[in-house]
Amino acid sequence: GNTFFIVEVMRALAEEAGQLDDISTMTLPEGVFTGGMARLLQRRIQKVATSDQALLQLAAVAGRQLDVAALSVLSPNTNIPAWQQRVGDAAVLTVRDNQWEFVHDKLRETLLAKLAREVQQELHRRVAEALETVYPEDSNYNEALLAHWHEAEDLDKEIHYLSPVVQHLITITGDYEQARVWLRRGLELLPKADGRRIPLLNERSESYWRQGQYAEGEAAAQLACSLAQQVENQAGLARSLTHLGIVARRQVDYTQARDYLQRSLAIWKTIGDQQGIATSLSNLGIISANQGECAAARDYFQQSLAIQQAIGNQLDIAYSLNNLGEIARTEGEYTTARDYSQQSLDIKQAIGDQRGIANSLNNLGLIVASQGEYAAARDYFQQSLAIQQAIGDQLGITNSLINLGDIARNHGDYAIARDYCQQSLAIGQAIGDQPAIALSLVNLGLVAYHQGDYAQARNYHQQSFSIYREIDNQQGIALTLSDLGYAAFRQGDSAQACDYLQQSLSIAPTIPLLLMSLPGFAWLYLQGSDPIRCGELCGLAQHHPASDSNTQQRLYEVLPQLEVALPPTKLQAALERGKTLDLDTVVAELLAGFGEDNA
Repeated sequence: GNTFFIVEVMRALAEEAGQLDDISTMTLPEGVFTGGMARLLQRRIQKVATSDQALLQLAAVAGRQLDVAALSVLSPNTNIPAWQQRVGDAAVLTVRDNQWEFVHDKLRETLLAKLAREVQQELHRRVAEALETVYPEDSNYNEALLAHWHEAEDLDKEIHYLSPVVQHLITITGDYEQARVWLRRGLELLPKADGRRIPLLNERSESYWRQGQYAEGEAAAQLACSLAQQVENQAGLARSLTHLGIVARRQVDYTQARDYLQRSLAIWKTIGDQQGIATSLSNLGIISANQGECAAARDYFQQSLAIQQAIGNQLDIAYSLNNLGEIARTEGEYTTARDYSQQSLDIKQAIGDQRGIANSLNNLGLIVASQGEYAAARDYFQQSLAIQQAIGDQLGITNSLINLGDIARNHGDYAIARDYCQQSLAIGQAIGDQPAIALSLVNLGLVAYHQGDYAQARNYHQQSFSIYREIDNQQGIALTLSDLGYAAFRQGDSAQACDYLQQSLSIAPTIPLLLMSLPGFAWLYLQGSDPIRCGELCGLAQHHPASDSNTQQRLYEVLPQLEVALPPTKLQAALERGKTLDLDTVVAELLAGFGEDNA
């Protein structure tokens, strides 16, 4: 930069004058300025002895910081510390933080610019071979080796390192754009029928669907699938079917998704690929979870976790733990959920998996929010959102925005809540993610409900219900039916409210969803002049171990009216009896015998 240029000018003038103090009295030499920066840089490099130049060129090719171990392999007969000192005396190298490096990258660029292309190729090859010798099987050097073999124009070696590099960019750092740059370059180098294109196309698919670009993700996976069938590459075929299954799942085509994943699972089992088996099982578990089949989902996740633990895959162990934590949260097992999610987060942080860290932070936020710890939840969600925005994870961004909106609504900050929900809705619509759209509409409906606009609330919930029904999401259907019941009650339509609540109760796949409808039935009992039964239902909903913040908020709407209807002693007695009630028995009674007198 400018500072470096000024320093070099002063250094050159001092050399002309004999010493720094004499610069002010000398006539400025024209040669210092006529060549500009290039002349100054070349002048500095020429201070290095000719015998030291060859290793200096290799060092320039290797990078700004010097790798002493690699240089020792490149020049085994050179005393590296003595060479460093000599080049340092020429002000080309320096030591910063106990690390030898070029004084400025401009010096490296000048050295490289003087090398013919074929010479650069050879030097890159030699540097790559030295790194492979010094650091065999060390993944930390994969990206450097990929770059060196590319410059050496060794296609086989470049392709060898390309997949692990882009996998790291996609799954760990979340740098999807850079991954696609490398993939594009690799694909351009390979013939159309070359089987080595298959993993690159599969990785391109993953880079797209992780950002919510499903059309592009599906197209890349289809190309991989076709080529894998053409060259009879079973592993590549199974991987492409897995990606197609994930794309279909994310677009909520569960029938198609399950078909793709079952096909991939069958191939993985045939070829004995344990990692592939675990991945397909995990994705089948996510489909089951999304459809409210928690027991089946847990079984899939536990099978996947057992395989991952057997093969020692830490990253996927973390994802299986995260999935099990989500199932536990859904079923109201908050202590278990928190433990699973924290274990998952710890592993991801140790690995540096940015996308995974964001997901675990989001899940921890959901868990503590369910327990009413809103300040802690907001902090988790904000941390998650910051990471997702940095890596461009559009689906993750929508989820964090939805959750932040939920926290704002719980605090009565309705304008902020609406803004978060509208942002999440816009992104969900842009990427075509139906669950994100539906959940954004649910939360917009809740904002309208709490502001007393019950007609608008029912409109939002009806839109959400239609989406959930179309994608066969039983949990979402039960949720919106319950919300529609509360909105109908507020509009004075008790019969319709009762119908909605009973429908929700009949299909609710989890205990927290069952509990969420109980305050609505309690309200109906209170309206039907049975405050004692109202109190008992409130006691059950309030004290059940799976009761979450949503249920507690619904109770806050009923309890003030119940306190007016019952004297304190009778109210307390009813609440205490409610603690002892069996949830399954109560649900069966409400579905079978909630009479017209109460509606």
